[in-house]
Amino acid sequence: MKLLLRARRGFTLIELLIVIVIIGILSVGLIPKVLDAPKRARDTTRKADIGNIKVALESYYADKNSYPDTSKFSDLKDYFQGKTTPVDPADKSAYGYILVPAGCYALSAKLEVKVGNNSDTDASKATTCTAPKATKADHEFFVVVGGN
Repeated sequence: MKLLLRARRGFTLIELLIVIVIIGILSVGLIPKVLDAPKRARDTTRKADIGNIKVALESYYADKNSYPDTSKFSDLKDYFQGKTTPVDPADKSAYGYILVPAGCYALSAKLEVKVGNNSDTDASKATTCTAPKATKADHEFFVVVGGN
C-alpha cells in the first residue's frame, strides 16, 4: 500500500508556495520596467527630435546669420524631411523653443520618465549660455546652444 502512495506523489504545498513566491518576486522587479518601456521610448524620440531641431537651427543660422524668432519657429520646416517640424510623440504638441540672450537658444521637451541629468549644453557656449530653470516635477529636458 505504501508503494502505491509513493508512486502517485505530486508537488507538496510547500513546493507550490515557494514557486509562487519566486514568481511574485520576479514579477515585482520586471513589471515596472515593462510598463515604463513605452514612456522611455517616447522620451528617446523626444531627445532625438530635439537633436534634429538643433541641427535645423544651426543650418538656418548658417543660411540667415541669425536664429528664427520664437514666433517664426515654423520657418524651420524647410530644413526637415517632409517639410514638417517634429512634434511631441504623445500629444503632438510643438517642442519648446526660446531665444536666450548672448546669441543662444533653448529647446525643451517634457519627459515622462525622470532620469538623472536632463540637460545638454554645448560646452563651447557654457560660459555665456544658460538654460532656463525647470522644476523637477516638470521633468524638462533642455538643450542650450548658440552660434555666435
